[in-house]
Amino acid sequence: MRKFREMLVGGNKGFTLIELLVVIAVLGILAGIAVPRIMGIRDEAEKGALKANANTFSNAMEMYYARYGNYPDVEAKNLGELTGGTFDDLNITFSSDTDAKINTAITSGQSYSTTLEDSNGNTITVSSSGISEVNMATN
Repeated sequence: MRKFREMLVGGNKGFTLIELLVVIAVLGILAGIAVPRIMGIRDEAEKGALKANANTFSNAMEMYYARYGNYPDVEAKNLGELTGGTFDDLNITFSSDTDAKINTAITSGQSYSTTLEDSNGNTITVSSSGISEVNMATN
């Protein structure tokens, strides 16, 4: 109890170097565990948005084909620009990843093959037979 009183009255004030090093080490370990998990969540969300756009694009092409009997000619452009005009009155809405682009679009009446790419380099190839190839960039 005397040591405690000495600390309060005017003895040792502050933390020792060892105590500070232990606290810094614990914080470093916690940051080392938490940061990669947080960073991974954003990457997974971006990949999910690209997959959603690919599914939406595939469904839009199939809906167009069911209505008109052929696939539309789609030029390489931003996905946001495709909403509306290209698919006529089908009211297609892509997810909020406005950076996703169509790199190649090959249509010939009865078939198509298209590669969608987001700003991180993730790509998905969609064709009239479905999603055939998925290349996710590693960050």
